[in-house]
Formats: sequence, structure tokens, C-alpha cells
Amino acid sequence: MLRRYIVFLMISISCFHVNCCFADDFQEHILKYTKKAARTIPPLFKRNNRQEIANNMVYPFERPFPVPDIQNKAEFLQRFDEVFDEIVIKALANAEQKDFEEIGWRGIAYSGDMMVWLSDDIYKESRPPKIRAVMYDTDKTKQIYQALIEQDKRFIHPTLRDYIAPDMIFETKDYIIRIDRIQYNKYRYASWKQGQSLKDKPDIILENGEYFADGTGGNWHITFKNGIYRYELYRYIIGKDETPDAELLVYKNDDLILNQDIIHIKDSFY
Repeated sequence: MLRRYIVFLMISISCFHVNCCFADDFQEHILKYTKKAARTIPPLFKRNNRQEIANNMVYPFERPFPVPDIQNKAEFLQRFDEVFDEIVIKALANAEQKDFEEIGWRGIAYSGDMMVWLSDDIYKESRPPKIRAVMYDTDKTKQIYQALIEQDKRFIHPTLRDYIAPDMIFETKDYIIRIDRIQYNKYRYASWKQGQSLKDKPDIILENGEYFADGTGGNWHITFKNGIYRYELYRYIIGKDETPDAELLVYKNDDLILNQDIIHIKDSFY
């Protein structure tokens, strides 16, 4: 019995030592990365050289739906003012190392007046940090967003024109699915068969969908109920290599009757 306890204690101490070493190593890389970020990012914005900034962005660069994502450097240069205005440029130009910090599992970000996320290259010391997301909407982005909403409400079938904000448009092999937010934390599901247009009347409209966060990794799902049927739409931000980006599950009572992977997630309405 004593022998087992000693073995267990030795294993525990060994694991503790490994974990401590890993944590120390990780923090060392974080420190190196934030130093590198402070040396790399602010000078780009002090010089305000758009070509240099374009070379230090991650593409495709995500924009708030339904504003289309920016696919490459050439497109970024055309849409530069949509992403960076004087407020962001000044903030990043004056950033110091203390302004770049680890935000849990999500990575490294400038965390001043807005969140500016950097590329996940903490262990790749030869690579300079790049900007992968800006959690701030410039006035130009807001104008484009509002214009797209107004255009959409003229285009889409009249039964769907009442919504607070669009969420996403997905496609499976058989269906086109649109999710809109109609109230705080309440969502609407509309679907069409492939080949139809969003101008057509949807085959199915379900309201009062509920949003659920699945852990802290960014995964989520929305559940819609229609009598004995339950529709569940899952979005996977993290997962295994074989995990789809999203999937649709439909239950009759508790029996699964449909399971289709999402094969396309649109970054704009049309």
C-alpha cells in the first residue's frame, strides 16, 4: 500500500513539474510575442503606410455579416477606410507592449478602446504578428451595413422583412437556411430547397429559436421547436479535423430524422 502511494506521489510530482515547465515556457513565448507585437504593429500605423499594413493582415479578413469579407491585399487596399479610421490608427500607433496581452484561449490582442486580435503564431518566432480581426466598426462599416440591410429588406420575401439583425445564411446539400435575430436572444429560422431564391416564400419559418453557447471555445447552437419537431443548428469554431463548420439536425420527438453538414456559410446576403 505504501509502495503504491509513493509511486502515485512520484507521478503527481512529475506531472506537476511538467505542467509548471509548460506554463513557464508558454508565458515566455507570450512575453516574446507581445514584445514583437509592440515592435511591429505601432510603427506600421505611425507611418500609416497602407501597403505595409496590407502585408500584415490575415486573409480572408472577416467583416460583420452581411458586409462581405476581404479576400486579399488588393481588396483590402480598396476597402482600407472601412476597417481603419483615425481612431483605430491613432490607438495602434501609440500602443505599447503592455497593451498587447493574452486573452485566455483566444490568443493575443491589443485591448485598448477596441479589441484588435493578432495571428496565432506565438511559437513561430520567425513570423511577425499579423492582424486577424478588428472588433470595432468604423462609421463607414456602419453605413455599408445599414445600406445592405435596407437593400435586403426590399429584396427578400415579405414574410421575412421584420428582423433586428441578420445572423447567417447557410447551405446544406438540400437546403438554404437563413437565421435572423428577431428579439434579444430570439432567432428565426427560414429554409428553402436548393435552387430557390431568398425572394421566394420560404418552405419553413420557425420563430423563437434559442441560442446556446457550447463551452468557451466559441461553439454554439440554436434550437427551434415546431410541435413534435426540433431543429438544431450547430456552429463549430473549434473541433477535430473531421468536424464540419456547421451542421443541421432535425428530430421528430427524440428520433433524429435529418443530419446534414453545412457545406457553405455565406459572408454576405447574395
